[in-house]
Order: sequence, then structure tokens, then C-alpha cells
Amino acid sequence: MYRTCLAGSPPSAPRNVRVEWKTETTVSLLWNPPRYGGPILCYKVEKRQLSSEDDWHKVVDDCTTTNYLVTGLIVGTCYLLRVAARNYIGPGPFEQLPSPVTTSLQYGELSTSTYK
Repeated sequence: MYRTCLAGSPPSAPRNVRVEWKTETTVSLLWNPPRYGGPILCYKVEKRQLSSEDDWHKVVDDCTTTNYLVTGLIVGTCYLLRVAARNYIGPGPFEQLPSPVTTSLQYGELSTSTYK
């Protein structure tokens, strides 16, 4: 259930951004809708390598669900991930994962990129 926002207000930040699972090149993100600012039109997901001083990079800006599979990540790399909601007024603030996530192989797996 969404609470309506004040006239002219963007939504609050999504809540409880978390990792559902990860592989060597993907991270499955989940989050809860914002407390205020519904109805939500879509969500924007961004990423940044922890070791990089680069700006944030758009992963998707039109996600209509409260989960997204971030793909194309580099094995063994630490990432910061964040999510923002958008309503008819505009985008709200980002909510970031509470801690960085590192892509990794599961125990006993071989990387497909190792033998290319």
C-alpha cells in the first residue's frame, strides 16, 4: 500500500535495499517501495566500483518491479549499488546497499572466463 504524497512531491527513497543472491557476474537486488510518494512509475538502479572514483553508472532507469538483476559485472570486483523511485513529479532520493557487494564464484565452480 502506498501513501499519497503532498502535491508536487517526489517519492521518498526505496527501503531495505538488499542482495538476494549473486554470481561471478550478476547481483540480484530486492527493495521495498518508498513509504511516501506513490504511485511509483518506475525505479532507477545505478552502480559504481568501490575502487573507482568514477561517477555512478546507470544500470536501468525504467524498472517497474521491486527487484532487478544487475548483469555484466566483473568477477571479484566490489560494487556499490543504489536505487531511486520515480513518480509523476520526478525522481526521489537514492537508497544505497548498506555495504558493498563483491561478485565471486561459488565454492567449487570454475569461471567460464578463465578458459577463453
